[in-house]
Amino acid sequence: MSKPRRPGPLPPAILVRHLEDAIAAFDVARALKRPVTLLSPEAAALWLGPGWLVAVAREAARAVPGAKCRTLLDCADRPDLAQAALRDGTDAILFTGPARIATKLADIAAAYGAAFLTQRPPALELARQRSPADALRHWLGAD
Repeated sequence: MSKPRRPGPLPPAILVRHLEDAIAAFDVARALKRPVTLLSPEAAALWLGPGWLVAVAREAARAVPGAKCRTLLDCADRPDLAQAALRDGTDAILFTGPARIATKLADIAAAYGAAFLTQRPPALELARQRSPADALRHWLGAD
């Protein structure tokens, strides 16, 4: 296990379906000097794998150096994938399984310094925007 991080509140979330979404979010976030949370699609850990979002964030960071982000992976009701995501370096996990498991998983996330959520936060979906860059600027509080 790596050195624990401090979870703190998550910055505004952007739904990331592919690398281009992450790069667009990073471009605007860096220009505004604001952090952003990259949020996976629903249950993404099940069909994209627990390391997918961290890998996307790393690639986006190579394309847009200096952008600050957190990653939030939706692990649905799978504690095994949530734990794997934590080992892979995900900053935050979303778990929708039973409360008794969620309590234990929240403790594990805390040991990693990761945030733990049981509900999806509001997020901007770039695919639904006529002007993604303008929507990002507004979402991140530039307006």
